[in-house]
Amino acid sequence: PDTFDRLNVLLGSPPETGLVRAAAKEPPEWLRNAGGAVWEVLARIAESRGEWSAASEVWERLAGTQDSSFPRTGSLVSAAVAAKMADDDDRYDGLIGRAEEADPEHPRLVLERLSEQMPPAEQLKVIGKLRSDDPDDLTQIAARRALAELLTPDVPAARQSIEEVKDRLPGSLMAGSLSISLVAQEARLAVMGHRPLDRAALLSAASEADSVRDRLIEQLRWSESTRLLMLKADIYALLGERSQASNVLRGARAEERGTTEQKIVLASSAAERALDWKLAEEILEGADETPEVARLHLEIKEAIGAPAEREQALAGLERMVQQGGPEAEHAAFVRLAATLGSTPTPWSDEAADYLKQNGYERAAIQAEAFYRLRESGYDAGVQVLAPYHEESWALATRLRLALSPGAPRAAAIEAAERVLAKGTSHSGRVEAAQGFARGGNFLRAREVLVNVAREPGAPKAAQADAYEALMHVVGNELAEWDFAAELYGEWNTVAPTDSRAPKWAPRVANRRSRD
Repeated sequence: PDTFDRLNVLLGSPPETGLVRAAAKEPPEWLRNAGGAVWEVLARIAESRGEWSAASEVWERLAGTQDSSFPRTGSLVSAAVAAKMADDDDRYDGLIGRAEEADPEHPRLVLERLSEQMPPAEQLKVIGKLRSDDPDDLTQIAARRALAELLTPDVPAARQSIEEVKDRLPGSLMAGSLSISLVAQEARLAVMGHRPLDRAALLSAASEADSVRDRLIEQLRWSESTRLLMLKADIYALLGERSQASNVLRGARAEERGTTEQKIVLASSAAERALDWKLAEEILEGADETPEVARLHLEIKEAIGAPAEREQALAGLERMVQQGGPEAEHAAFVRLAATLGSTPTPWSDEAADYLKQNGYERAAIQAEAFYRLRESGYDAGVQVLAPYHEESWALATRLRLALSPGAPRAAAIEAAERVLAKGTSHSGRVEAAQGFARGGNFLRAREVLVNVAREPGAPKAAQADAYEALMHVVGNELAEWDFAAELYGEWNTVAPTDSRAPKWAPRVANRRSRD
């Protein structure tokens, strides 16, 4: 109690930033002679106030009081991390060097040196060898393991690791950030697997991202707050609300887009999830020309550049694939995606082969199926899918091929039935209904669409798509205009800002009154 009272007098209650900084630089005699636990408390208070330089000094002082190499190394690493947060690279390097001399195998040091660019499976091998009895070390090990498991992706394992972090540090920023990442990654995998999205969970994660980001900003943890902003934008993009995703990214503070790394995080989200290429270009202004920035510039020019710029961008992407550097994989994806755009673009066997050889055969096959459809017709596209005909993704791809104008109408019905039998997401069910409608089975299309439109847990984007399709099926094809009017009212309740709805109002009203 006496020490607690002294800290309150020294730092203020709640702690004042200036007093915390002064205590770190010129501690009074009683604090200099206090035990290590008091110094650790002071270091954590400094961190919570965003006083990273002060925190680094305090962690270093704590290291000087510790006789054993293991805790001393941990304190030196904490001092180094705080120095990095304060943008003091020279101090960071010096402290990391001292930590390596003291105990090169310390788990906190190993985690700090572990590159995020290392393949997740390799990261897990390193993390799996780490051992410690220190609660902080165990929490950081679990957190880093969770991130690698999310990227593998092994969602059940990641969820277990995140629960371990929550048990050890309930309510912490670390636990909150990991939980949001988990929800977003589950949604990405659901979209890829044509499974329904949990809209309520995603919106809850978006709200939590605001709370976590606010706390990170209070602590001047700008790099982490940037990633929280990106996660929130990604969540809205996954829900099909790309304009909202763009608005989120535009809300980035100057400190959240000040470094090249931050610009890359935000620009990638703007370009690849929100599809707001102009915003991505704006965010990248002033960024260093790293390989990732160069690839993003090529991607933007391919999407919105003039014809000559687009040709240069395609050539640049091909070179990246040929060189096989860190951006080759992403460049190959962008190069194949270009063949499916509105501007005629030659196929790239080199990009396709690169993806097939590096674990992305499905993406390459889907892209080629659509390319062959465009160039040679429905049968050519289906032929590309033949070796994978029972896979869910191949069935969904075949349905999309069957929805093209040149495909046989009977093929659309067959493909729709096979997709529904296998199980699919809400958006996949809307596509199946479109297949029934294209084949002339409007009653079956109506049944599937009504179920999606009126399902409370369906994403609003999928519901809105279902209602829009219902106007065609129920109104134009089945002439059930009273029912169409009822559905139109529901549509405006579910998606009041849907720009597609107003054009149906006069048609519904006129046909209903005429009937």
